[in-house]
Amino acid sequence: MAAAQQQQLKLGILAGGGVLPGQLAARLEEQGREVFIAAFEDHAEAAVIAGFDHHWVRLGLAQQIIDVLKQNNVGEVVMVGPVGRPSLRELKTDARFLKILTKAGLKAFRDDAFLSVIIAEFESEGFVVSSIGDYLNDHLAVIGQIGGISPPTGAQDDIDRGCAVLTQLSPSDVGQAVVVQEGVVLGIEAIEGTDNLIHRCGLLKRAGPGPVLIKLCKDGQSRRADLPTIGPETIRRAAAAGFSGIAVQANGCILVDRDMLVQQADQARLFICGIDGGANDRS
Repeated sequence: MAAAQQQQLKLGILAGGGVLPGQLAARLEEQGREVFIAAFEDHAEAAVIAGFDHHWVRLGLAQQIIDVLKQNNVGEVVMVGPVGRPSLRELKTDARFLKILTKAGLKAFRDDAFLSVIIAEFESEGFVVSSIGDYLNDHLAVIGQIGGISPPTGAQDDIDRGCAVLTQLSPSDVGQAVVVQEGVVLGIEAIEGTDNLIHRCGLLKRAGPGPVLIKLCKDGQSRRADLPTIGPETIRRAAAAGFSGIAVQANGCILVDRDMLVQQADQARLFICGIDGGANDRS
């Protein structure tokens, strides 16, 4: 595709939940880029996308999504916001989506493998698939302390323990987060998501320094989909559950509403730090 033609095409946001789809759309429009949002029903928030050119689509109707993007002159897509995974029985699928499932095979039940097939499907239709980090890189965590609270004594040992656990689990494609307290693994993220992991581990915590949430990309995870995120709600839940802090992968975790996040963490005496998780990047 010629450079001039590419510049005329819109950037399409495949929107899941949360505020990030709207924040990305606003940033791009400020930069003069035309934006179109394909909003997933039952996942995207109407108030977040209301001010932007958008169309509601169903998760399992792959051909509908592709057709809508093409009809709206989209040449590049970015996947933004969490999408809860329904069971196959709950999904209303079309022939195109079933074809994608067939390509993925048994790996369709594993996040990374399935997302890789989805990315390849978009690319086969001529779309450029980019990462949210390409456009909101100032939302990415940085190495070192984030905010005014320093990690307490012993927190680094828990962070190291959590990193080791997540590295070992990466080939199993289970989750992106683990909670550790004084060397004891209280919980590992699975399909319930980070918020429920925090709640569950708050019920399991012991006396002494509070648990630490460690959140990393999986080794080999594509940075073009499903980057880990934390936001003010994560801070609120972690503080309520008695955690001492959160460690996230530098350049591999999105901080949603960073200023509010840091303010809430400081008020709750909760540390946040960016760490080198050692995850391998994959385009």
